[in-house]
Amino acid sequence: MIVNKLNPYFILGLLVFIFIAPLILASLLYIKHPAWLTQKTLNKGKLIYPALDFKKLKKKIIFHKKIHTAWQIFYLTNSSCLKDCQRRLHILHQVILALGKKSSQINAALIQIDPTGGMKNNRSINNYSITTEEYLRFFINNKMAMGYYLVEPTEKIILYYRINTPGESIYKDLTHLL
Repeated sequence: MIVNKLNPYFILGLLVFIFIAPLILASLLYIKHPAWLTQKTLNKGKLIYPALDFKKLKKKIIFHKKIHTAWQIFYLTNSSCLKDCQRRLHILHQVILALGKKSSQINAALIQIDPTGGMKNNRSINNYSITTEEYLRFFINNKMAMGYYLVEPTEKIILYYRINTPGESIYKDLTHLL
């Protein structure tokens, strides 16, 4: 038999090599090529880190009724709410309806940027406005743009969605969070 003729130290060395070589190879690949690792995230929106403080913005918002402290999602736009804005608000409304019994845990709103701070639209969705100055101070300084924003119950803005984000992506994130 061949096994009897092999040196026991050779067999031990071979076993050590079989178990240690993959570990060394994986470590080298991790150090030299970290981009090869897959970056799997669950959220579809862009995580805002560090989270923005919605309380600071809320003090500057001109609103007609109290903003709830539950989860909130708002659509930020710089114009009067015409065809595209109405379509995006409809998508937002459909996402909230799709949540079913969890829909009562989230509050949807429209925040418009208005140089005068006046209300332009009066619809069933909560409608707020901020001045251009506050928009520049809060959003542009934080390198944010028009789109959807998700606010958690502790009043931190945690996720941002671009204007053309499909409703399905927002829905998936909300089902994970709620």
